[in-house]
Amino acid sequence: MRLPRAVSILLSTMVSLVSASCGQGPASEGDKPRAARHVAADRAAVEEVVRSHWKAINTLDTATITAQHTNDISILMTEIPARFTVPSPTADSLFPILLASKPHYVIEDLQVQMLGDVGVASFFMSGGVVLPNGKADDRRRRVTEVWVWQADGGWKEAHHHDSVFSSL
Repeated sequence: MRLPRAVSILLSTMVSLVSASCGQGPASEGDKPRAARHVAADRAAVEEVVRSHWKAINTLDTATITAQHTNDISILMTEIPARFTVPSPTADSLFPILLASKPHYVIEDLQVQMLGDVGVASFFMSGGVVLPNGKADDRRRRVTEVWVWQADGGWKEAHHHDSVFSSL
């Protein structure tokens, strides 16, 4: 018989409390899921990889950018009408523009929420990019990125969304 999740959690909590009151103490760190053991460390690691990712974008380090994406990353950007994935015709048309641009993005107020093996990074981004045609886009943006833990490669960006920030 399979117990409902709420009952299972309640029973698990009760067993932990009884064990602690009998002098057996709480479960060891090794008995906890990876996500429960590493919340603070994972939050710091996601913050670091986000900063590393945007440094790679600013320096046009395509090898690092590619290595930090999942194979099926999805992207929603302000000027692109539809969600797209990498690789895709939309991405293929954007990369030459990126490579000929001069990005200078600055992350502000980075916050990361951990949800198990998923980190959700949200931040404001100032700076911008000078496009190959000389036009500058320096509008402040709100950005949300979803980073997932992959045992074979660490933290990878699975989704990116940005929108132009406008104050009311």
